Amino acid sequence: MQPLVLTNDGSNVTSVTQPPSNPQVPINTSQNPIAMTIGIVCFLLVLPAMIVALFEFINQADNGWYGPLFTISSLVNSITIITILLLSGSYFTGLIRTSVQKRTCGAILIGISSLNLLLRVFELLNYHSEMSQYYDESLFEMMLWPMHHEQLELAFLGIIIGGLMMNSSHNQEQPLTTTSPIFQ
Repeated sequence: MQPLVLTNDGSNVTSVTQPPSNPQVPINTSQNPIAMTIGIVCFLLVLPAMIVALFEFINQADNGWYGPLFTISSLVNSITIITILLLSGSYFTGLIRTSVQKRTCGAILIGISSLNLLLRVFELLNYHSEMSQYYDESLFEMMLWPMHHEQLELAFLGIIIGGLMMNSSHNQEQPLTTTSPIFQ
């Protein structure tokens, strides 16, 4: 027997049966056409991002002048971009429906973006220690250079999107429920 749910639409209290509270059950809602368009655009941008990442990796493998840390950092950066596009596209098109899926995708995005941020900070510190003998700039001034702040912004953006994705599973209005035998 399902518990009775009381909802207040502003003028009177009506009773309806409660939808299943299982987080594995998708909630069927109609999709916003703007959100669907944004999701499809995210999916369409995945292929160009993968092509650019592949050519960047081939260029680094052929030349090899930057070393393995730069190659790993570049791969993590490319994976972060592709993951943001794939998960955002899935979220906006409605492929990610349950709260468990939203939390899992958000946690994956936060994890990859945090790893990207960590690598970018180490790369910035290493670059600052090497270039401090040539340039009289502080670490924060070097952080303003586009080659550093754009990569840091991408990592923070991935963390923010992952957090919002995880939080979106909690934003659904919780109805007033009762298990009183009077209302059943």
